[in-house]
Amino acid sequence: LGLLTETTTFSVEDNKFNGNIPTELSRLIKLTSVMFCLNEFTGLIPTEFGSLPEVKKISLGSNKLSGTIPTQLGTLSQVTSGWPRASGDWKAGFVAYNSLTGSIPTQLCDMTSFAEYFSLDYNLLTSSIPSELGNLMAMTTYLRSVANLEMSGTIPSELGNMVKMAGVFSVSPSSKISGTIPSEIGKLVASVRGLSMYNTKLTGSVPTELGNLESYRYNLYMDSNRLAGSLPTEIGRMSGLGNSVYFNGNSISSSVPTELGYLTSLAYGLYLNSNQLCNDIPTEVSSLSGQVTSGTWQVTTGNSIGTLCTFVDDARFDIPTSATSLDYSDADLSGTLPTELGLLTDLAELRLSSNDFSGPTPTELGNLVAMHYVMHLHENGLTGHIPTELGKLTDLNIDLIMCENALTGPIPTELGNLEKLENYFELYSNGLEDAIPSQLGNLIALTSSFQLYANSLCDDLPNAVAVLDNRVENYVVTEENSIGTVCGWIYDYRFSDTSADADLESIAGSTETTRLDFNAQVAAYGSGTIPTEFGLLTGATYLGLRSNQFSGSIPTEFGLLTGVTEVTLKYNKLDNTIPTELGSLTNLDDELKLDTNKLSGTLPSEIGRLSLLAEALDLESNLLTSSIPTEFGYLAQEMTGWLGVMSNRLPGKLPTELG
Repeated sequence: LGLLTETTTFSVEDNKFNGNIPTELSRLIKLTSVMFCLNEFTGLIPTEFGSLPEVKKISLGSNKLSGTIPTQLGTLSQVTSGWPRASGDWKAGFVAYNSLTGSIPTQLCDMTSFAEYFSLDYNLLTSSIPSELGNLMAMTTYLRSVANLEMSGTIPSELGNMVKMAGVFSVSPSSKISGTIPSEIGKLVASVRGLSMYNTKLTGSVPTELGNLESYRYNLYMDSNRLAGSLPTEIGRMSGLGNSVYFNGNSISSSVPTELGYLTSLAYGLYLNSNQLCNDIPTEVSSLSGQVTSGTWQVTTGNSIGTLCTFVDDARFDIPTSATSLDYSDADLSGTLPTELGLLTDLAELRLSSNDFSGPTPTELGNLVAMHYVMHLHENGLTGHIPTELGKLTDLNIDLIMCENALTGPIPTELGNLEKLENYFELYSNGLEDAIPSQLGNLIALTSSFQLYANSLCDDLPNAVAVLDNRVENYVVTEENSIGTVCGWIYDYRFSDTSADADLESIAGSTETTRLDFNAQVAAYGSGTIPTEFGLLTGATYLGLRSNQFSGSIPTEFGLLTGVTEVTLKYNKLDNTIPTELGSLTNLDDELKLDTNKLSGTLPSEIGRLSLLAEALDLESNLLTSSIPTEFGYLAQEMTGWLGVMSNRLPGKLPTELG
């Protein structure tokens, strides 16, 4: 045969020839087509084939050839096809269906004219897929490494360079191919069929770029891998898919994308089973079930369809998407409450009491606006504030129970919006603080229980809330609270504890305190700054803080004590300026004593408004630096006692108005 030197085509395909392929054929240097496929040839692929410079077609598939793929084949730079056109058997392409071993020679990637049937499948190759395959940019059909079970490594991103690839891009099923599916696969926009990456060890998510393959028509195989994440909505752009889609046997999670409903050409199957899909199947996708072959609609099996996705991985809960009632009371549950509870927008009742839940109450519970029965969160270990968003549950008409937790902060005024609440409103045994909002008086439908006891609530009980006692059967509010105590004093033990002197009146005991006598109590109370909360005691008629060691400024809030008739702050260490707001104390008719401190700055002209002051205005022994205001002349009408300004730094002349 080696004498047929003028021969251009040598084809013995589809016979039963055996033995070795004659090396003498390398003498036929004019050969353009070499077809030995579909026989029983054994032995090695002759390295001499690399000496056939004119070969454009070569098919050695479907034999019993062994050994490695010769690197010399890479010199066949004019080869365009491995397709056995006579038989048309795809198994016979290039070197497929033999017993070849070793790696894929990178030299094969120099065959840059190769356009169809670069088939290496069903051999015993053990290498990774060389990135150099991306050099075969003329490839249009059948790039295959299928069923080389020992192949490993990743899918090279360079394969995305094969932008002319129209059909059959396949990696080895049951192989050790791993890693992610490269996003560059989205560059294969000419691809219409045979994208096959199933039954390997691929991980990561399905690339969104897959949706770029809008011309794709036939089967899409990505099943039986280790893919995770969600199905890209972009798959819906592959609207020409006409056969089957396989994503089954992975770990794909989240919802089935509505956009899959655009795959209206599917005729044979949609396989999404055995994943971690959840939520309801969109109507648009369900409608496809009627157009595929019977038995090939595999979506719900082995998934969590009908279960809210957000709870699939939370073993504490098993919540269907259609849930209207959720009862996990006394279920020995712990941990934090999932914010995803706010997605259960059809819930009419929520019962999570008598567990060991901790952490904050999710603000997202305010999204459950369809709730009209009960919300039970009591007897847990919830902390933090009560969310203001609960005020949105305006149809709640039976219970709101959050007692026996560790809640803190104020009671939200927004809870007054729950005007339909009829049965229980219970927040007792927490650490709730501040005043009871008057808006709770809007709970006019309530008849059974209104309980706020055992908190740290303070100030006076609003009248609008007090009247609820007339119609609520079990009304317990003031017990174990500080109702009637100005909230600002609860944690200032200088003024809320009178044990040091039984004769002193505790201003923490009542919001209606009139006499504030803390004179000469330096050991028990009289140091530090004067609390601004004194300004809240608007019923006071006497303010005495003399002979202590108070420092800092005189609170401007003292100007709110418009009922006082006598103020003495002498013998302290007060500094800064005299607040102009003291000019608002127009009921002062006895004395104002600020002497023997460290007050500085100007004398406020507003002091001249204290026209009823009769006994004393004592400013001596400070560090005042301004001239005496002419307005002090208004004091003269009632002043019968002492006007003292000595031992300061006052400049200028005495105003004639003092006369």
